Amino acid sequence: RASHTSETSPHDATAAKESEPGCGDANGDEPSEKLGALAVALMDPSGNQFEQDAGSRFVLYSPSAGTFQAQTLDALKRGSMTLADIIEASVRLVSLDQLQRDRIAEHESAATSKVPATSDSDGENALHITSVRSRSHPRERTPEPINNGGCFWLDITDPTPDEMASLARVFGIHPLTVEDIMTDDEGRDKFETFAGYNFIVYRTIDFGEDAQSNYEFNRGTEGIATANFCLVLKQSCVLSFHRTRGLCHVPNVVERLRDLVPSTLTMQPVVTPAYIAYALIDDITDTLAPEMRSIELEVDAADELVLILSTNEQADMLQRIGAARRKILTLWRLLQGKPDVVRAFARLMDRH
Repeated sequence: RASHTSETSPHDATAAKESEPGCGDANGDEPSEKLGALAVALMDPSGNQFEQDAGSRFVLYSPSAGTFQAQTLDALKRGSMTLADIIEASVRLVSLDQLQRDRIAEHESAATSKVPATSDSDGENALHITSVRSRSHPRERTPEPINNGGCFWLDITDPTPDEMASLARVFGIHPLTVEDIMTDDEGRDKFETFAGYNFIVYRTIDFGEDAQSNYEFNRGTEGIATANFCLVLKQSCVLSFHRTRGLCHVPNVVERLRDLVPSTLTMQPVVTPAYIAYALIDDITDTLAPEMRSIELEVDAADELVLILSTNEQADMLQRIGAARRKILTLWRLLQGKPDVVRAFARLMDRH
């Protein structure tokens, strides 16, 4: 299991749909035909639903490269294509197969244009050969991939200190952000701006089977368990961190992003880091409404029963009232900082 990786590419579905009659091709479809393809895609969604494996702690979603999950960071790969290759393909907005073809073409082009030096004093030819060799051996060069509007999203569950240190070094995450991500204490919702990224903490509800109240004054009793959900929003990627396993937000948002734009439509990419962050915030907010409705029903039932119960049954009712009160206080603390985060996020979107 430690090396297990499951991967699903959107281009597999693309090839299948392009072979069907009525799907768009490169000859320039009319807008009505594209809208018709959109309607077909929405009415007949793919049955390939994303389900996160119980042991997977890393999930990587890329609009162009696909969806990957693994137990370790190094296991996020497909065949010989490593995590670095997946990230490069995501930023360049190409599939992994296209990235391989581009590298082969680049290698062949460099090999055919190789000009041997006629003498040691021929400085121009020597420089040319050096540049050709550097292009022929990708490991010898470390340029930044060209950003064609692509992006990726990496979700990390319960990172270890070593994993967090590596991610902080690669993505330039500030030590204060690392401290907030690694803390086990119940924090507060917040929006902070650092050099090169924005940091968001947006707490959610832990619906685990053994979840109990984690508020300091009634820890371990019946109530609502909360969990920190942290987002690092950069120009070409989103990193999400949470210490709690089994949260539903990652599978929900992956499915939402997959269904956002059918592969038969060619248009400006709409899956951006900002939209991924928005989708996660929206999904967390949506999970609060059912819990609020459940507490409302519990309070209504207590109001109706308190007047008709006998003296021996009132002790049980007092326990139910106490549990409802703890849930209400937890939800109040959970909602307290969210309006400020949403307003700060909206201002960030207005600036862009």
